[in-house]
Amino acid sequence: MTTTSIEKYEFSVWTTRKVNTNCHICYDSNFYSVPYNFVNKEVTLRVSDKIIKIYCNYELIATHLKLEGKGQFSKYCPLP
Repeated sequence: MTTTSIEKYEFSVWTTRKVNTNCHICYDSNFYSVPYNFVNKEVTLRVSDKIIKIYCNYELIATHLKLEGKGQFSKYCPLP
């Protein structure tokens, strides 16, 4: 008998948003910033329990911790 390893599966929701002129997208009544060169572009969000990853043309452009509550802002931090 062989054993199989169990890998943790992370459930995610995928959705799209348009970047506002203030360099933010809105998700669940909170605001997440992206670099200014993506203003007015459509981006794709991968939303998990704790993290929001933002992509443009399949390229990861920003990562944020998912905010609790409503009306909060998360500032963009450059990716390493």
